[in-house]
Amino acid sequence: DDLVVSSDEKTAYCACHKGKYGMAHVAVIDIENKKIIKTIPTGYGTCGLTMTPDERYVAASNDQDDSITVIVTTINEGVNTPCAREAFDTLGITGYIQGISGACDGSIFVYGCEGNGAIVKFEDIAKSNKFTVSWKGGKYTSD
Repeated sequence: DDLVVSSDEKTAYCACHKGKYGMAHVAVIDIENKKIIKTIPTGYGTCGLTMTPDERYVAASNDQDDSITVIVTTINEGVNTPCAREAFDTLGITGYIQGISGACDGSIFVYGCEGNGAIVKFEDIAKSNKFTVSWKGGKYTSD
C-alpha cells in the first residue's frame, strides 16, 4: 500500500496490507538486486509508511488496530508497536487511523479517518508507547 526508499536508493520498504483482519507486514527490498530480503510482521491493516529524517526508523501505520509498528533500519526488525486504541475508546472516537508522517524531531503523526478529525502524535517511538491524541472533543495523553 505504501513505499519509502532510503536516501542512498539501495533499500526500499513496502507496506503489505493483508485484508480487513489479517496480520500485515513490511517487505524490505534490495533495490539493486531486485529482491525481497526480509518481511517484518506488523499490526493489522498496514497501509502507510514513513521514514524518520535521520533514516534510523521506518514507521508503519496499522489502520485496523490503531497502532504503528516501528522498524529499526540498521537491523530491519520491528522493535515497538505503540497503539492509540485506548485513547480512541476513551474519547469516543469512531473510525481508525490512517496516513502517517514523520516530524523533524523523530515523532510520528497519524490522523483519524471517517471525518473524526483526530491527530495522534507518537513520541519516543522506539522505546515507549507515549502518545497524545488531539480531537475536537478533547485531548488524551498516555502515561
